[in-house]
Amino acid sequence: MNLAEFLAREADGLCCSILHDSIEWVDVEIRIARLREVCLEQAPDKMDLFEGLYVRRFHRFWEQWRKPDGQPYD
Repeated sequence: MNLAEFLAREADGLCCSILHDSIEWVDVEIRIARLREVCLEQAPDKMDLFEGLYVRRFHRFWEQWRKPDGQPYD
């Protein structure tokens, strides 16, 4: 499995957790940090793409489906 396939699979799993599980934002941050580490190890030149594509996606899912009105991520 290449990096793109791995990230796509992991991102889908995290998005499903945001939508269907009672995951807390801190747990989302932990999983993002793990994915960030993998990306940094295997493709450091793609970190901007990772942040723009995946991290924004996780934040958007959280805002749309889980974030209480007016509550920050932190």
